[in-house]
Amino acid sequence: MHPALERIGRCVRPLLVDSGVDAAPIGIWGSCILAKLGDQCAVITARHLIRHNHSGELRVLLSAKSVRRLPLSQGFGQSDGGNGNEVDVVVFPASLAGLSRRDTERSHFIRLDAAWRDQWQASATVAKFFVIGFPRDLSEIDYDDKMVKTHQVTMPATYQAAYAGTRHMHTLKIDDGLALQDFAGFSGGAVFSFERQVGSLSHCRFCGVVVEGTAQSGLVHFVDCWHVLHLVRVAYEHVGRFGMNLPRRKKKFES
Repeated sequence: MHPALERIGRCVRPLLVDSGVDAAPIGIWGSCILAKLGDQCAVITARHLIRHNHSGELRVLLSAKSVRRLPLSQGFGQSDGGNGNEVDVVVFPASLAGLSRRDTERSHFIRLDAAWRDQWQASATVAKFFVIGFPRDLSEIDYDDKMVKTHQVTMPATYQAAYAGTRHMHTLKIDDGLALQDFAGFSGGAVFSFERQVGSLSHCRFCGVVVEGTAQSGLVHFVDCWHVLHLVRVAYEHVGRFGMNLPRRKKKFES
């Protein structure tokens, strides 16, 4: 496994949702991604996972040892201008205010403005791809002990093609499904590519967000990172324009 995968994996977190049911107060809906654009934080996931849930009902933790959830603003999505259908991605602007330094040090965020996210398609035919998420088959909640047990999985894949009829989706063929009977839970997870370079480590790129896939077909579909970047920019433009700014984390020695 590429040495960067362990670090990169920390940016993919399970998406937990408050159910409002006393007997089962928390549900495991799928996966989500921690991302940064400049000094702005966001949580990105598949839109179909949170269709009827508000940001206050989502429970996103920076790491497995975190206790406090990440504060989120309302979610922002966008329709596909080509056919009027919704793009299956939603962005929640987030704040690190109120979270401990230990929590943030354990976490990892995808840098959307980093150079390695550029032009992943140019090397797609020769690059190795990985899908990272939290399959539901390997997740459970012990309501008696109030414990959430999840297991992150990384599946190697090969690029297939652009998804027919869209301008922003692509298809991967999973090389090793790790004997999973179902890919449920990978929605909202991340896709990365690694391109071999002579005389140096492989070049790592964030490629997009998983939105669907089945173990039976061995295929996974994802939304391109460029569209994700656009949605994050739109979300923060709305936050600033309509005065929905989240509390800002103060820097050391700042009054």
